[in-house]
Amino acid sequence: MNVDPDMEDWLERLTREGIAPPLNNSRKMGILHSIFHEHGPVGTDEAAEILLDAMGRAVEALVTVSKDMSPHTRAMARITVGLDSGFPYLKYVDGWRHGDDLVFDSGDAGTLAQVADTVQEFLMEREHHVWPVCTAHHVGLHSQISGADAVWYCKTGGHVWRIGRLLTDQPDP
Repeated sequence: MNVDPDMEDWLERLTREGIAPPLNNSRKMGILHSIFHEHGPVGTDEAAEILLDAMGRAVEALVTVSKDMSPHTRAMARITVGLDSGFPYLKYVDGWRHGDDLVFDSGDAGTLAQVADTVQEFLMEREHHVWPVCTAHHVGLHSQISGADAVWYCKTGGHVWRIGRLLTDQPDP
């Protein structure tokens, strides 16, 4: 990732103020890049507040995603939100993590879709469990953004459910 000179100066300032930018982690650097371009060269306290806000959105998103789980799936998905050097991520309660499990998006719908996708990956990777499944086509659904909403989408039939409403709503046509 190319870093512009203003961002390089900001990263150097964060380092002087006690935050060591994760130069070897492209996902964390991408998050810092997003913060810089959305908020400018904020101080360490404001950067920490932005990351904590992202953690709060991740927790809310995880609660919303869990509403789409049957009791059986919920028992398997013992997933929580943690912090890795100030960056929010998802993990199993026993600490197990995999892949790019960092959670950061400036919007609620983006965070919700990202958390839904990560939970789906966790369930497949660790439990070998396909979730969620379209009841009409018996294929896995996919999270995506549709307008201002995070949704589950059936690629086979084009069905759409808002994330958090899978068990209570009929799909949108």
